[in-house]
Amino acid sequence: MKRNLLLIADPAEGGNPLPPSPAVPAPAAPPAATIVATGKKTERELQLETELEKERRLRKEREIRAAELEDENRRLKENPAEPPPPAAAPGAPWTFFDDNGES
Repeated sequence: MKRNLLLIADPAEGGNPLPPSPAVPAPAAPPAATIVATGKKTERELQLETELEKERRLRKEREIRAAELEDENRRLKENPAEPPPPAAAPGAPWTFFDDNGES
């Protein structure tokens, strides 16, 4: 005769199922997750932000100064516009060097 061994009790037949496993405590959140969740910044982070802002401000000032110097250089390299010849005053006498329309 063949015997069936019952390894797990059937709750429908009044047997107790396996005892529940003990509750595993949740692991503590890592410190970085706590800082991110609360939004608090460390002293070092505040110092780094201050340094970063200073570097950005200096870079912006340097770029503005470079652009101003380039503009001034371009302006100085251009040929100056020729001033218009002075207009003769009405009634002024003609001289030998004046062009009175004769070629």
